[in-house]
Amino acid sequence: MIWYVPDISRSSKTIWYLVFYCFFQTFLSCLHVPYTSLTMYLTPDQAERDSATGYRMVFEVLGVLLAAVIQGIMISIYGSTVNCDVTTLNLKSTTPFPYNDSSLISNNLNDDSDTNKLSEGYLISASIMSLIYLICCLTTFFGTKEMKDVITDHNKEFFKSFKSVFSHKSYITLLLAFLFNSLAVQLVQSNLALFCKYTVDAGDQYQYLIIVLLVSSILSLPLWQYLMIKLGKKTTYAVGLILLIPNLFVLLYIENTIWLLYIVCVISGMGIAVNFLLPWSMLPDVIDEFMIKSGERKESIFYSFYVFFTKLASGVAVAASALVLEFSGYIDCPDGCCKQPITISLALRMLIVPGPIILLLLSLIFIWKHPIDENRRRDLKERLYEIRHNQF
Repeated sequence: MIWYVPDISRSSKTIWYLVFYCFFQTFLSCLHVPYTSLTMYLTPDQAERDSATGYRMVFEVLGVLLAAVIQGIMISIYGSTVNCDVTTLNLKSTTPFPYNDSSLISNNLNDDSDTNKLSEGYLISASIMSLIYLICCLTTFFGTKEMKDVITDHNKEFFKSFKSVFSHKSYITLLLAFLFNSLAVQLVQSNLALFCKYTVDAGDQYQYLIIVLLVSSILSLPLWQYLMIKLGKKTTYAVGLILLIPNLFVLLYIENTIWLLYIVCVISGMGIAVNFLLPWSMLPDVIDEFMIKSGERKESIFYSFYVFFTKLASGVAVAASALVLEFSGYIDCPDGCCKQPITISLALRMLIVPGPIILLLLSLIFIWKHPIDENRRRDLKERLYEIRHNQF
């Protein structure tokens, strides 16, 4: 229903999409929390859990790549491009807020039939991806088996469990590192399409840039998995985030250099792969430590707030971006704008460079404060083995 276009007023459409998007996110969370929590029930072995997380992340990014390809194909078949008549554009205009400049509006000649075709393309794309999603969910449901552990959850009261989880220092430091890291990635992700179109004049390359970024993430995941074993999780996580910082600085000065933009996407893909892999690999170690201290399992709470902070980061990034662009003079054109006021170009650079860099530095601080290093992990492994061995 998110991709269906009802024949109602624009304000009614806003309510329609808001309601169904909230339903979508709610049901997605209901699936995502137990799905991610399954990691703790597949095996008690740390190395096997890390391996399972690595495979999960590879297929997760593959799913995003597949969705991008399917969506791109459907749009290319059923969609139409915005026709900007370059003879009407005042490309050298330096007026900050040219609201009455007709050159900002696309010379788009789409009629209702074109719109209906594009709507049909979106519905077909959504149907294909929904079918793939359903097959994957059924495969997980029938293809996995939960292990039984000697450590169980005796206290079922939510608020006491919530208090005990959020009193655990290791979880707080990792959660905050993950939150600021996710905010940085979401800020870039939310504004990349507009940045490509209005700042570096590469709107027609956006789809290809996303594919390059995702392919780079997939190919680099085995490398990060190897470094995680050799250097440790904390160090590898920090290295991946540090890799992103100079790469983002390039976007502050890049102009119409398409080849450099592709290089930035390749390196960014490698850095984003760390965000896919390391936080989810480090969380089971935190849960192990909590189980040893409390003698209880609280995976559902640990993972549910991880998922919640992922969605929080996405919402905050979108809201902050919309607010900044609104104050910078962004013009909303129903059929697409060929250009925007020059203040928008500067606003987009500020959104995807200084903001994310500050957030990444905050994330690095909390990674540094995170108390579980490789020595601590080995100690946790030995103590859990003793507990399980003595119980059996």
